[in-house]
Amino acid sequence: MKKLITIGMIAMFAFSSLMAVEMSWNGTARVRGGITENAGWDKDASTTSWKSQRIRLFMTGEAENGVKFVVRSKWSNGDVSQSKTVEFDRAYIVIPDAFAGFTLQAGLVPFYVKNGLIVDDNHAGMYASRMFGDIYVGVGGFTMDEGTDVEKANDDSHGWVASVSKSNVGPGTAGFDVALRTNSSKGGDGYKSGNLFWVSPWYSLSMNDLNVTVNPVFMSGKYEASTDAGKDKEASVMALSIKPSYKLGETSLSGDILYISGVSAEDQAKGEDFGWDNMSSFYCQGLEFYGSANPTDNYGILGNIVGEYGQTAVAVYADQPILSNLTAHLGLGYVMTSEDVEYGDNKKDNVLGTEIDLGVAWNVKENVTWKVTGVYVMPGDATLQGSDKDEAITALNSYLEYSF
Repeated sequence: MKKLITIGMIAMFAFSSLMAVEMSWNGTARVRGGITENAGWDKDASTTSWKSQRIRLFMTGEAENGVKFVVRSKWSNGDVSQSKTVEFDRAYIVIPDAFAGFTLQAGLVPFYVKNGLIVDDNHAGMYASRMFGDIYVGVGGFTMDEGTDVEKANDDSHGWVASVSKSNVGPGTAGFDVALRTNSSKGGDGYKSGNLFWVSPWYSLSMNDLNVTVNPVFMSGKYEASTDAGKDKEASVMALSIKPSYKLGETSLSGDILYISGVSAEDQAKGEDFGWDNMSSFYCQGLEFYGSANPTDNYGILGNIVGEYGQTAVAVYADQPILSNLTAHLGLGYVMTSEDVEYGDNKKDNVLGTEIDLGVAWNVKENVTWKVTGVYVMPGDATLQGSDKDEAITALNSYLEYSF
């Protein structure tokens, strides 16, 4: 499906030269890297380093009748992610007033539900949206994108999303999202035909210099065992995301509170329940080390601990201008499991770790930003689980980005 969409968009570019189409281009080029001491909490570990580079190009064509086609291509290389060839991760057409006043997006479309906690990825599908006064309505469906773990296990997995929101509800905007994924496999570990359902009401308050978004999410689902010896697994999970921000003079303050309920060790032993699942590739708190709040995608740092035991995380940030082109950044994070992790001789704990970030962002030139951040991470007992490797991790990360 993805290859067909890419070929179709290339054909559109070829014919665009023969039509009255206005083209626009922009993009970003990014180089990042870092060095880490005491990797794996081991004071005897060698100093490790990582690097990556990525170029993204956004191309938009708009015809006289308002129809658009949008393509986002990227090239990346390095230790974190690499393609070494140009990939099209977005390629879709936008048709205004396609039917009954709805705007239609079709192709390899970005699907996103508030905060990106449930859905935040590019998938082959269609999405229709319309404003009814101050009420927004959107609905869409897609197949799981190629390259995801879900599709490798089962290429017949599909997702649907529907969103309704209304502005001017008190001092903010209220919304309600639902999402459904059918016929999905649980990572090839002996389960098939999973049907998962999410309900997500939210409210975003905006009052002077204060902004707060509160977003509870309720998930339920079931995976059928692929063998007679296995047991079906069910889930009933709750998540809560709270994102405040406040402008105090020149200082920008913000935070991220995340709670995802987990499965207790006792219930895990029964083998009948499973933890949080989603269709999102990334949900970021903004921390350098514990930055991915998606418990199934934490760069391998937390592994499966968070996926079953849940996660409770509190992060706060402060950004203070020092000069006209230089800003200091402070980030503090405390990350726990929602259920105690049991280990050793009847021991248990829920603290994963504490993180401190301190850095600066320098606007070197117009559209050129260089960020350097020092990181200090102290592990908790839920991470160490009795290991004598308990040294704090320190790191220095650098990001250089050019927008054009």
